[in-house]
Amino acid sequence: MTILQLDVIETTTNQQLLSELKDFASNLVVKNVTKFKSHDGSPLSQCDLYYNKKKVCFASDDAWGSEMRFDDYAVIDWVNTEESKRGKRPTDFYDMFKEKFTDLAQTTEYGDYPILLESFVSALIEEKDIQKDSKKGVVVKNNYGWEVIGYKKSIPAMLKKYTQKAVLDAIQKIYDAEIKKGGVVLNTTYLQNTLGLTL
Repeated sequence: MTILQLDVIETTTNQQLLSELKDFASNLVVKNVTKFKSHDGSPLSQCDLYYNKKKVCFASDDAWGSEMRFDDYAVIDWVNTEESKRGKRPTDFYDMFKEKFTDLAQTTEYGDYPILLESFVSALIEEKDIQKDSKKGVVVKNNYGWEVIGYKKSIPAMLKKYTQKAVLDAIQKIYDAEIKKGGVVLNTTYLQNTLGLTL
């Protein structure tokens, strides 16, 4: 799922709000994603969040199941500055998001703005994870996220060992079989634009 495929965006009927949501989403980027485990072993993520090409905050899942935490870098720098030299407290990215979209968040399944922002960040992290898996085969959506249907070797590794036609025919066969079963393929951009499959 991409960030623009989130229900909150796809189901928004207010065109001005929809435009603002898409603009916000298109300028949001996650970098330096790392994985860790919660107290019960569940997989979690943390990353740097960029908005309009500026690093704005550190986002991290809570190890005990609470909402994702957002630590604003500008505010952290302000707090760490000598009190006599601080000046006015900088605008918090999290507060900006809250002010801009809190009304929307309260009228959707997300319930409040922290969960809405968390859904944006989670979608971006998921996109990155899918991009990593794209070269392993056909990435298919399942009840728990997605799975890769392919071979032991990655597609680039197979292309070094076998002819391009043989590899593409094999991947095309997997893709066609998944579509026939009603599956949702998540790495169509890689399959079509990079490999040249017929989708």
